[in-house]
Amino acid sequence: MSDETINAETVFSLMYDLFMAHPWLNAPGVMLCGDAVAEQEAAAFLLAGDLSCQWGECSPGAQRVVNHLLLDFIAKLGTTMVGRSWQIPAELTKTKKVLSVIASEIQRSHPHLQLRH
Repeated sequence: MSDETINAETVFSLMYDLFMAHPWLNAPGVMLCGDAVAEQEAAAFLLAGDLSCQWGECSPGAQRVVNHLLLDFIAKLGTTMVGRSWQIPAELTKTKKVLSVIASEIQRSHPHLQLRH
């Protein structure tokens, strides 16, 4: 298994591809008061890295948080993360590549959360 290095610009492009391939990620709408309590559920959804069943068991509040986190991540890729790079397995699909980067950033920011397999 070989790795590749991808930069913030490439991840930004992969995020665009992610939203094009999974438009339902944009459907939850604007966050509501009280949605912040679903942040851990939202992080667990992203760490699971499985978009095959769309939202699955993810609550509506967590769906809105996921959407917010993804949009926030896109903004950071163009600002505070410019110049960053990530090592990821080269053979992953575009979706799995971007989800791998997102998972690594969640774990970097919240090391107490565990990856789901």
